[in-house]
Amino acid sequence: MKTPRTLTRRDLLRASAAAAAMPFAIRVAGAAEAPAKLKGRIHQSASKWCYGGVPFPELCAEGARMGLEGIDLLGPGSFKTLKEHGLVCTMTSCNSIGRGFNRTEHHEKLIKNLHGAIDATAAAGFKNVICFSGNRGGMADDEGLKNCAIGLKKVAGYAEKKGVVICMEYLNSKQHKDYMADSSAWCFDLVKAVGSPSFRILYDIYHAAMMEAEIVTGPDGKKTARHKLIEIIQKNIDAIGHFHTGGFPGRKDINDTQLLDYPAIMRAIVETGFKGYVAHEFVPKAKDKAGKLAALREAVGICDV
Repeated sequence: MKTPRTLTRRDLLRASAAAAAMPFAIRVAGAAEAPAKLKGRIHQSASKWCYGGVPFPELCAEGARMGLEGIDLLGPGSFKTLKEHGLVCTMTSCNSIGRGFNRTEHHEKLIKNLHGAIDATAAAGFKNVICFSGNRGGMADDEGLKNCAIGLKKVAGYAEKKGVVICMEYLNSKQHKDYMADSSAWCFDLVKAVGSPSFRILYDIYHAAMMEAEIVTGPDGKKTARHKLIEIIQKNIDAIGHFHTGGFPGRKDINDTQLLDYPAIMRAIVETGFKGYVAHEFVPKAKDKAGKLAALREAVGICDV
C-alpha cells in the first residue's frame, strides 16, 4: 500500500492559484454548478423587470449560471450586486418614456439626468444608457426628429468623452400609445441626424415586429409572421447599439409558441459582427419563480447560435 504524500506549501499555493483561476460565477457563495458553456457569439442579458418574484441577487446568480453576461435596465443602486456576481449592467435606466427628446422644453432636465446616468455608468465600467423619443401629442414626426437631434447633440459629445453610448428605444405605438420612435426608418434617420458614435438605437425586436410584421394564415391554418426584420437589421446594424427580445405576438416566451424565428434572427445578427448585447425582455408565461427562470434558460439556449 502506497503511503499518502504529505502536502507541501508549494502544493497548497498551486491549489489556491487554481481556485483563483476558476470563473467568478462558480466561486460565488452558494453557487452549486458551473456556468453554462455557450458559443458566446451572442452576448446575452435579461431585463430585471420581467422577473417579478425572483429576488434580484438570485436572478443574478441564476443568470450567471445560464451564461448571461449582465442584467438590463437597472439604476446605479444595483451595480454592486451585479459585480458581486460577475455581471454588468447592459443598459442603465434614465428618464421616462412619455417625456422625451422630441420636445425642446424637456431637453434641459433630460440632459441633466443623462449626465448623471452617464457618469455612474462610466464609473462602473459599463457602456449603455437608455433614452426615449417621447410621445407625439400631435407633433409631426419630422419636427420631433429635428428636436430629438438638437437635444441629443448637446449630450452626445459628453457621452463620447466618457465612453458611453446613449440608446433610444424603438417602442410600438399600439401599446405605448402615441410614442414617436415607432419605426425603423425614423429611428435610423435620427442616428444619421445626430451623427455621433455615442448615439445608437435600442432595437426591440418584439416592438419592431408589432409595427412592421404581418401575421399570415396559410392554407393549413398555420400562422406565420411575414416581415423584413432580418434585412432591416443587417442593413442598419451600424445604427444599432443594443437589442431586446420578446415573443411575437404577446411578448411572452421566445420559443415555438410564437411566430418569430429567433435562431434565424440571431444568426443574422452574428453575421454582421455585432458585439453589443441582446437582452431578453419577454414576460414569461410561467407564474412561479422556477418556471420564469426555466423560460429564461430556454431563451438563452435558443439565442446561442
